[in-house]
Amino acid sequence: MGLISESIIFPKEPVLDTTDMRRLKWLVYGPPGVGKSTLFAGARDVLFLTTDGGMQFIKSMHRPIDSWLTFKKYVKALQVEKPNQFKTICIDVADALMRMCIKSTCEKRNIQHQSDEAFGKAYDISTSEFETEMEKIIGMKKYGLFLTSHAKDKERKTRFSTISRLEPTLSNQAYKILYPMMDIVAYMGFDTAGPDSEMGRRIFFQPTESMEAKDRTTRLPESLFIPKPEEANGFELIETYLTGNTASRPAVKQIQTKKKFIIRKK
Repeated sequence: MGLISESIIFPKEPVLDTTDMRRLKWLVYGPPGVGKSTLFAGARDVLFLTTDGGMQFIKSMHRPIDSWLTFKKYVKALQVEKPNQFKTICIDVADALMRMCIKSTCEKRNIQHQSDEAFGKAYDISTSEFETEMEKIIGMKKYGLFLTSHAKDKERKTRFSTISRLEPTLSNQAYKILYPMMDIVAYMGFDTAGPDSEMGRRIFFQPTESMEAKDRTTRLPESLFIPKPEEANGFELIETYLTGNTASRPAVKQIQTKKKFIIRKK
């Protein structure tokens, strides 16, 4: 009993930890080309593990992921080498990573589809494997985790009507694993907020009947206009809301909008 008590220290009073955006767990989803990867690239010190080859047009530190085995090798290398040049690992796009995991499981078990095995055994194996690798990254605590996904309209029937709701295109299998892990889930879409109806971007942090989102920090606004990268760093703009440092908030002349918000569906 003495050894146990010596290794345990109980808190004496409640505290609020300082929020470092780069070490939080994010999922940002939205239509292709809206700027999700560019937003996260603004965080700097990010290692992009990219599954779709889209990072060649963005200045960043990135490596291609072409298989589940390749991804596992990078996770293992991060655990062993603990490179200090990164604060965050970004999986861009997360949808494909789950498909790679499922493909690997099916190939190992010589089946075509997870449903080919009785009692959902292959499904359970791929779910466990995917969750384990995500938890390895989170468990290191040294790095934050950024995820990107595309957006889809999903119809939900209520007693009196059918509601169209924006959600990530992640499979249910991946979403059930990832959603509870995330600190922030945000939708990023197009917005005619600029002068002369110039097309811009808006990111949403609060859930609604028609949109999936969440903010564990409780510090972010309902939504925020994201200027063009050459005008201001969108990630640093969001960061001022978490740190409370409004004095360093970039002055963006297009920040206010009363014009119509546009969701481009794909």
